[in-house]
Amino acid sequence: MNVKSFKLTTGEELVAELLHETGMGYVVKNPLVVHVMRGPDGQGSLAFAQWSMIQTPGAQIELYDHAVLCKPAEIIAEVADSYIQQTSSIILPKATGSMILTG
Repeated sequence: MNVKSFKLTTGEELVAELLHETGMGYVVKNPLVVHVMRGPDGQGSLAFAQWSMIQTPGAQIELYDHAVLCKPAEIIAEVADSYIQQTSSIILPKATGSMILTG
């Protein structure tokens, strides 16, 4: 999955699966908006929310160049893993460090 971050002219940051570029923008699937949520201790943590509440799940959307501030950016692995889990129901295993799992 080619998961990227898109910073929009509205100030929103989206995380979405980039399918391809069109020359006029980017075709993406399953866009989620990134929010910072504060816990009771005041610490911030990232959270995702649906970008559109009424859109067909899995629909392809074109983000036009004039609405995107910069080229799609790479994201950190933990954010990509969380995105994949939320959009595909696939549960990814935690990193095991130097352990090798055998069956």
